[in-house]
Amino acid sequence: MKSTTPAVVMPRALPDRTLQRIRRAFPVLKRVTYLNSGTYGPMPLPALRAYLSAMSELERDGVACARPLAAEAEELRAALARLIGAQPAEVAFTGNSTDGLNIVLAGTDWCAGDEVITTDEEHEALLHPLLYLQRIRSIRVHRVSVTHEPEAMMARLDGVRSGRTRLLAFSHVTCESGARLPAAEMCAWARRYGIRTLVDVAQSLGATPVDVTTIGCDCMAANGHKWLHGPTGTGFVYVRADRIEEIRPAHVGAGSLERADAASGLAEPWSTASRFEFGTRSWARAAGWLASLRWLERIGQNRVVAHMLAMGDQAIAMLRDCEGAELLTPTAPGGRAGLVTVSFRDHDAGAIGERLSRDHGIVTRHVPHYNALRFSMSHFTSADDIAHLGAGLRHALGGQASRN
Repeated sequence: MKSTTPAVVMPRALPDRTLQRIRRAFPVLKRVTYLNSGTYGPMPLPALRAYLSAMSELERDGVACARPLAAEAEELRAALARLIGAQPAEVAFTGNSTDGLNIVLAGTDWCAGDEVITTDEEHEALLHPLLYLQRIRSIRVHRVSVTHEPEAMMARLDGVRSGRTRLLAFSHVTCESGARLPAAEMCAWARRYGIRTLVDVAQSLGATPVDVTTIGCDCMAANGHKWLHGPTGTGFVYVRADRIEEIRPAHVGAGSLERADAASGLAEPWSTASRFEFGTRSWARAAGWLASLRWLERIGQNRVVAHMLAMGDQAIAMLRDCEGAELLTPTAPGGRAGLVTVSFRDHDAGAIGERLSRDHGIVTRHVPHYNALRFSMSHFTSADDIAHLGAGLRHALGGQASRN
């Protein structure tokens, strides 16, 4: 999947024959209507087989493993760099987005009184490290409310900026409402004031175009187990080449240092993002993730994104006809990615989600922050899935007592 996708892809569903072939690679779809890739995207069978084969070889044969797993890991690094328009030397493997965010946050040389701007829709992966830094390093965290209007979003950033603002950290696509924030404009704003930028792309990479040059960020954290359908425990952090030296590795071990000497005390980290990698890693995960990327490449990034948006359009149209439903996700294709979030007037969204799962086999995610449900549109989502969701919602809403 190369980063050649235009900034906004127009909705277009995959041909039925292609979609049915894709769906056969996900056995879970025979049992449930799976609308939660934004939490965990199941692996397609070809990628799962590659992952299990690599794991079996590695765990059975150890270092006698004939498969060149380390070479495959470097192939994965190059593929991920191409995906976001970066250089391989700017990409370090992590266990998930949380790892990547912590690498940047813990590696920054904070002073008491430094300030960070973030939003009120951040996942704990970003929010909790910031809160902890606020406690132990006496920094100040400003949370601005997400708005779907770019101009209003920029005004809110202006409203909290000060001479002590060091970092702007935010999600490209928020995990709560599914809004696609104006990342390029936000990063350009930060550059004007010498503010560093950290973007969490957990909910965007694989679901909407992501290009580090277009966005213009200093750092980016991603994971593999959502929209890229890789194994659990996969992720990466991107650090722009001219920012790598600014971030001090918080964890160091075998593989982190280019030169080390116990006698002289020399400890010199790599000048690349590899300085953020340490210790023994499971190369089998890299083999599995690489296989998932190849699966998506064969479908085509533009087609994957266009299909997700088309399914999102169908879900939005269905929800507009659903009594009491209040959409929280922007409806324009450029304002969203793979997520559609909706609340239900006078109803407990958590209870609705439980009924959808129990009575209809529909897997969704509860969003307590908004008393809402979140639906993930994946490249395997079908029009039948949306129709089933609509029928399930009508049943669940009709059978649930009002919160009042």
